[in-house]
Amino acid sequence: VSGAGALTLVTDTTISNGATSVIFGPLTTYDKYVVEFMDINHSTDGGAILRARFGTDASTFNTTSNYSLANEVLVFDDASAVDARNSASQIDMTYDSNNQWGGNNNQDALEGQAMLYGKQRSTTNAYPSILWKLRGTHSTANGATHFGGAGYLKVSGTFTHIQFYLSTGTFTRGKMKLYGIN
Repeated sequence: VSGAGALTLVTDTTISNGATSVIFGPLTTYDKYVVEFMDINHSTDGGAILRARFGTDASTFNTTSNYSLANEVLVFDDASAVDARNSASQIDMTYDSNNQWGGNNNQDALEGQAMLYGKQRSTTNAYPSILWKLRGTHSTANGATHFGGAGYLKVSGTFTHIQFYLSTGTFTRGKMKLYGIN
């Protein structure tokens, strides 16, 4: 891409079995960030939803109903669904935890990328946003699922951290890498 900034590895996080969340921050050095999700899995056979929240430090995350999101899932058997909300208490990055991102086995890993925005605005780190594209595996049919979406926090403030966590259960393995882009 002409004029695109270089990716700089900021953090390489290996997720240990039993982890409840992954937190990145402070997100104050680069204009944009990319999070790479690799071989992410969880402990719940029925499925879990990958979620995100923005925070002001590594332990304080906004949990009010001020997140806006639009999430789409496409499934291998021509099924699709949309989740669009304007007053959520978090950003749901995956959808329909019972079917679309399976259980605790080697084939059901989640992989993809997310872009984090916020610092490039005139009010630094206010109204942070995320744009993602992920690939999962349907837990009962071993078929591909695609998740794509966008979300942002409709609150002005200095948000410098992001937390990725699950709707239920814990992470069992995987890696998340954070890259900065100038």
